[in-house]
Amino acid sequence: MNMLKRARQITDAPIRMGRAGITALVLAALVIAWITWLVYEDRYQARMTPVNEQQEAVVTDLIQQLGQTISHLSELTFLLRHEEGVVRALPTEGPIRISHLHDRFALFSKSSSLISQVRWLDNQGMERARINIRDQQPVAVPAKELQNKGDRYYIRQARDLGPDEVFYSRIDLNMENGRIQQPRTPTLRTVIRTGDQGKMRAGFLVVNFDLSRLFADVRNMASTSVNVSLVNRQGYWLLHPDPSLEWGFMTGHTGLNVAGQLPELWQQMTTQPAGYGLQLNGALWSYARFLPRYAQTTAAQGLGEIFVVLQTPAQTLAGVKRQVLAPVVIVAVVIYLLLAVGLYLYLRGDQTRKALLAELRREEQELRTTNRELKASLERQQALQDELVETRKLSSLGLMVAGVAHELNTPTGGTQVALTTMDAQLEKLSGKVEAGTLTVDDMQEFLQREREGLDLAKRNTRRTAELIRSFKRLAIDRQQSEPSWFNLKHCMNDLDQALIPQFKNASQTLSFSVPDVEMFGLPGILSQVMQNLIENALSHAFEEGQSGSISVIAREQGNRILISVQDDGAGLAPGAEDKLFDPFFTTGRKQGNTGLGLHLVHQWVVQALKGSIRFHSIQGEGTRFDIVIPRTLNDGRNGADTPSEKL
Repeated sequence: MNMLKRARQITDAPIRMGRAGITALVLAALVIAWITWLVYEDRYQARMTPVNEQQEAVVTDLIQQLGQTISHLSELTFLLRHEEGVVRALPTEGPIRISHLHDRFALFSKSSSLISQVRWLDNQGMERARINIRDQQPVAVPAKELQNKGDRYYIRQARDLGPDEVFYSRIDLNMENGRIQQPRTPTLRTVIRTGDQGKMRAGFLVVNFDLSRLFADVRNMASTSVNVSLVNRQGYWLLHPDPSLEWGFMTGHTGLNVAGQLPELWQQMTTQPAGYGLQLNGALWSYARFLPRYAQTTAAQGLGEIFVVLQTPAQTLAGVKRQVLAPVVIVAVVIYLLLAVGLYLYLRGDQTRKALLAELRREEQELRTTNRELKASLERQQALQDELVETRKLSSLGLMVAGVAHELNTPTGGTQVALTTMDAQLEKLSGKVEAGTLTVDDMQEFLQREREGLDLAKRNTRRTAELIRSFKRLAIDRQQSEPSWFNLKHCMNDLDQALIPQFKNASQTLSFSVPDVEMFGLPGILSQVMQNLIENALSHAFEEGQSGSISVIAREQGNRILISVQDDGAGLAPGAEDKLFDPFFTTGRKQGNTGLGLHLVHQWVVQALKGSIRFHSIQGEGTRFDIVIPRTLNDGRNGADTPSEKL
């Protein structure tokens, strides 16, 4: 009873963590934090991929829409220049037919709802005929209201145009009599010269296009998670979710531009024509530069570059980060707590073991003097016997869990022999105690044999743990249905461990030559594919008792991995090559084979791993299967419709 009481006291005593325990907890915390960060980054990138794709799609759509619109406006201006009625209204000699021009301009304005103004200016830049579109109706402007536009930049630059070249002005706000027209109207002007070929009066045809509807369409493409902006080549916003930031170059607010408020983004925009998924100032940005056709000619210098800019706000990204981080942190905390509990239980067991060992030694000395001390020693021995019984139960449970792995028999068998011997020694000692013939030498011999038995049991249980960890990794991998990062060499080593029992008494040998390379894919399916091919070679390539070898060789091929499974057996039977991957085809039906093994291999490689599988066989020399899969699953081609080929 004293021994049991002492055991309870030791168990209830506070656990002394010690430097090693604290170090273990700190290291565990650092490792878990690092893994947590990696998992968080992976999940965050996975969540952000649709956002990046959405931004890129919207940018591409807007660039195409701008290109189509600008090209259409150029075509309209060109058609106006060559319209027969306009040519007749502008004779090289004689009076200009102003009313006829008004009629032709009015008819032309019906060709596009974007047209807001059509006019002809003479060589000095004086408006001679103009119509304005009001409420979708053309209105001729009286002669007294016509203005001289000769100082406007678009007239000055248009003087350098070649024949039939169309000049694009910059996109700005329409101004009348030196004031910005209200409500604000984003306007693009096209200019084409007349009289270049001597058939018309020299001057300029100018068409104003109201881009309000286009800007409204662009603004409507925004959502709660994506903002859309248009920026001119000077970095000023033409369109922004906050209208107060727009048109800074016309309102005198020269600081309202990208360069002043987002210098890092502006530097990127001025050096790279496009950028996607840029994380700056806490937000996600994508942009692309639009250049009209003939961007290096006078015709397009006025319009210049236009940037389409998309932004996912910082608060949206912060929400995504919180959604991703919360479950990851919770799992990490749970894992850390489980590790801490495991360490606590280990330390408590170790402390109990050491204390009991010290107590046993003390009792050992007391046995030499009194029978009372002998009785106490027997009680401690009974407690130790109970502990050994519990150890045997745990060993039996471990054997049951790992029963599928035949390789565990050796270490667990060694452990069992050690415990049986220890039990026999304990029975022998108990008999001497009951007979009253116990001596000091007997007790010392008993303790020595007990220590040797425990050492042997420890070595075998360490080997058992190594095998279980290998089988556990293999089982976990095969339960995964989502791609993950894994080490190809480690994956094949685990498979090698799992196949040891099948080759232990076989006449064939199995070897692996695999590079130490990181991959992103489905390690469980890849492991199952390799196992099926190896077992297929083991079953079909060799006659009973025939010696041979099976080798698995992998090597890198750029962004792909080539894995070959080769045997030096009998090769494929005649007629089997064309049906090798067909379901239910087998040459070993009498041996109980179903004919699904290679069919499943083909399906897994092509559909799940996005790769290809080929084979080469020579009768009497052996068969080789070559599997090519992407290093990262996202780089793989769509193998679902790709047939496997024969070399």
